[in-house]
Amino acid sequence: MIFHTGDLHGEHDISKLNKKNTEFITRDDVLIISGDFGLVWNFKAEKTSKHWRDWLDKKEYKILFCDGNHENFDRLLSDEFPEVDMFGDKVKQISENIFELQTGHIYNIQGKKIFVFGGAQSIDKFYRTPHVSWWSQEIPSCSMFYNGLENLKNIGNNVDIIISHATHRDCFNKAISMMPPIGIEVEEDPLIKMLQTFRETVNYDLWVCGHYHLNCFDGESKTVILYNNIMSSEELIKTINKNEDSFYIKKL
Repeated sequence: MIFHTGDLHGEHDISKLNKKNTEFITRDDVLIISGDFGLVWNFKAEKTSKHWRDWLDKKEYKILFCDGNHENFDRLLSDEFPEVDMFGDKVKQISENIFELQTGHIYNIQGKKIFVFGGAQSIDKFYRTPHVSWWSQEIPSCSMFYNGLENLKNIGNNVDIIISHATHRDCFNKAISMMPPIGIEVEEDPLIKMLQTFRETVNYDLWVCGHYHLNCFDGESKTVILYNNIMSSEELIKTINKNEDSFYIKKL
């Protein structure tokens, strides 16, 4: 089975993956983290990050993640981590059991076609330091976007699941109306526009993202925003199909 959860933020939210919360995940399963993995950060924190990566390596199931915005892209986009063939495409192998899914790529995981488009715009970037705590590569490039469009076109714009960190405009507008102001307009975020294009052109059964520190379910767009919950694809699809005309935030 495929299980999903939201942001780790390095060691800050890693407790969600303790044994009690993941006892139902078996060695045959995978867990996909929808961005802000954060355990590849600066080298000053490498001892702590390595400790937690080693802890994750001992899990029976595979750990997969897409890029968020709070990631060290100087390291992730470098040659530090090897690119390997897995799930029918290229992934970055972070450690023995941890793999980074690439933006714009399509994977065959547990028999499901999964399109991945990571990244997000940091609303706190003005308080961060470039190449220390913030990276402009958090917004995917135009070439990544067009590569994603081409990859989708080649399979008839049909996938089972879309994985992202941010969400498309349709879901974002609903979520933002129920959240405190975040100081940014939708139109100013180029990534949300990219994701809206996928929303309007791709057929999918489930879209899963993170980023907003909420658990939201949007039946109309078949989209789920996750934070601390860990849920299987099947459970998420049943939930949104049961409430296909509704949008709601589930309390943590």
